[in-house]
Amino acid sequence: MKKQLFIATIIFMLSFILGFLFLKGVFLFDEPEIMEVIEPNFFAILFNNCCVCIFLILGVGIITVPLGAYQGLQLGAMLSIWLDSGSTLEGYALLTLPHCIFEFPALLISIALGLYSGKILLDYYHNKKIQLKNSIIKVRKWLISIPLLLIIAALVETFITGNLYNHIMF
Repeated sequence: MKKQLFIATIIFMLSFILGFLFLKGVFLFDEPEIMEVIEPNFFAILFNNCCVCIFLILGVGIITVPLGAYQGLQLGAMLSIWLDSGSTLEGYALLTLPHCIFEFPALLISIALGLYSGKILLDYYHNKKIQLKNSIIKVRKWLISIPLLLIIAALVETFITGNLYNHIMF
């Protein structure tokens, strides 16, 4: 699982860099109302993040890699747009880091689990002896950590991030 976690981190970081360098135009909006800030909703944030993590895990590598890369591309492109608008890196960090401290590990673990489940399926397909019970025991702690991390991230994003930004930046 350590190998998959390392690969997940590489996928995310490379896609973040690519998104920052090349994809900001993909995420630009012509409609001003699309860019309006809305009040954060704990359940909507939690539901969205849970859906992403479930798809990452169940993607068995096929969906996992492009969806995991998309998360990094999007975040990198948003940073590029933020900086091009004249806003500061500190402001972006205040809006992302408080909840991303919890959300990033959940995403990376989900990508790693999706890659690991793909490895198990490939091993089974190639008639390699797999210990399914041992594999489940091995990933159990990782599976338990994801919802906990996502709940904390949604709480922080809902109740702390915006207030922290407004308090420090204004």
